[in-house]
Order: sequence, then structure tokens, then C-alpha cells
Amino acid sequence: MIVKQISVFLENKPGSIEELTNDTGKAGINIEALTIAETAEFGIVRMIVDDWEHARDALDPEYQIRVTDVIRVAPKDEPGKLSEVLRKLSESGINVSYMYGYAKGDQPYLIMKVSDPEKAATLIAQDVQ
Repeated sequence: MIVKQISVFLENKPGSIEELTNDTGKAGINIEALTIAETAEFGIVRMIVDDWEHARDALDPEYQIRVTDVIRVAPKDEPGKLSEVLRKLSESGINVSYMYGYAKGDQPYLIMKVSDPEKAATLIAQDVQ
């Protein structure tokens, strides 16, 4: 399934992430998944939220924000299943730039930034629950 990911560029200093999550919380936005990539001076917070349009509009105008199409995969929780999914993508010429995971209840999810989200979502649809 294709979903929208919000990426927020933050200064790498104490309180930056707390401020961002405080802003989303005050706006009533639920963060479903979050990952942070950092450098010495800046970080990129990538989030899947319950309402990406509201999140984009509600966040402080000072934030540098990007909205990206990613795929959310709900793989079967079995040994080797991730490898099968990744093999299908690579055999089809689809590059995975990055991925991160989270769980909701007993269901694991993966967020993947891929070179062709529509093709990837179609290819792996039968591999998920």
C-alpha cells in the first residue's frame, strides 16, 4: 500500500524532536511510525501519521517539510519473508533506498522508500497479510 511520509528537517540540538512531537500532539496528530537519520548539524525525522495533510498544515511554518510516497508492507511474520519481498523487488529492478519498521498490536509493518512505489506495491501485494 502506498502511503505518504512526512520528512522534517531539524537542527541536531537538544529539544528539537520534543518540540516537533509536542506540535503534532497539540494538533491531535497521531504518529504511527518514526525514524531519525542524523548528521552532525541536522537530522531528518521521517514519520507516518494518521493524517498527513493535517500534519503538514499544522506543523510550525519554520520547519522544512517534504511529503514522499513510500510503501507500507505488512509482511507475514515468518522467517525469510522479508528476504522474499526484497528479492521480488530487486529482480524487478526496484531499488530500496531505506526502510524502517514498527508494529501495531501483533502486526509488524515495514515502511520502504523505493524507486517505483506503484510497481512495488503491486508486486508484493500477495506476500502480505
